Amino acid sequence: EIFGCNGDEGTLDFFASRPATIDIRLCEVAKQTVKRLISRIDNYRKPMATTEIIIEPKMLSAGKK
Repeated sequence: EIFGCNGDEGTLDFFASRPATIDIRLCEVAKQTVKRLISRIDNYRKPMATTEIIIEPKMLSAGKK
């Protein structure tokens, strides 16, 4: 059985039917990272604790094109 990762349209186009795919939600990771970076820039004089950005992946069902 084949599983994809992150729904790369270019790669998925090679399959007659799409495999189930794990969406790692890269756009959401980027948004949260930028939000955190802006906060650090705005408060550069204050010590900040290390934080984790946790975005749950989503499983996308297999299906036809």
